[in-house]
Amino acid sequence: MAEEQARQVPELPFMENLGRGGEEVTHKDHLIFGRSGAGKTYWISTAPQPIYLISIDPRGHMTFPYQTPGFVAQNVNQVLQALAALEAGAGKEISTVALDGWDWFYNMLTREMGWYLHNEEGTKDPDLMPIHGYKKVNNLLFNTIRRFVNLTQLHDKEARVHFISTALDERLKEDDEAEFLVRPNVGSDTVNNQIVKLFSIVTYIWPLGKDNKGNETDDRGVIADEVSYIQAKDRFGIFPKMGVAGKLEELYNQN
Repeated sequence: MAEEQARQVPELPFMENLGRGGEEVTHKDHLIFGRSGAGKTYWISTAPQPIYLISIDPRGHMTFPYQTPGFVAQNVNQVLQALAALEAGAGKEISTVALDGWDWFYNMLTREMGWYLHNEEGTKDPDLMPIHGYKKVNNLLFNTIRRFVNLTQLHDKEARVHFISTALDERLKEDDEAEFLVRPNVGSDTVNNQIVKLFSIVTYIWPLGKDNKGNETDDRGVIADEVSYIQAKDRFGIFPKMGVAGKLEELYNQN
């Protein structure tokens, strides 16, 4: 009887080797944030190629220094269709997927949700959403970011890609005596409070303006480690804590 019961014990599903010492991490997930014009999109162009660029910012792609496959998103469904295709293995000829402009995506999502509730639930004004509408927006935004990040660890190893995305910065001050907290701004305060947790690498970028000798430079400065007032991190330890923005292809190839 005991032997028969032992044979009926189910096996644990989805058994993999996780943690350090397990499977080597081959692809990176990275959020770049900074003010408009800081060089976020241009820095993306130094990632491993080919790069599939999903441009939510309608003009952001124009700072890309060469031609690359991708599209300018006109609506949320286009982004989700591309994401579903990548999850199904469509990225096997792509090295990096880049989504430029989470704040633009949030605005697009909010506008479409407002019209959906207006048409389907009869809300009076599509620009004045009820609370449950914003909850839906936050949940969809959070889950979309999480799904894009997971493209770096798909079960089909040949379909895995690096994932880079961008956001503006946000400056908060708890009181008059405190320093400004600088963090990524994806549009939603609820998701802003969680966004750093979703990514392995979060870097803050800004134009240096001048080098150490006082000469004008086009270089960008990067912070990849949390300091008292900037939310940044690097779980892989491949970025200098503070320095000049190097080529992402070279940095990602470090283990």
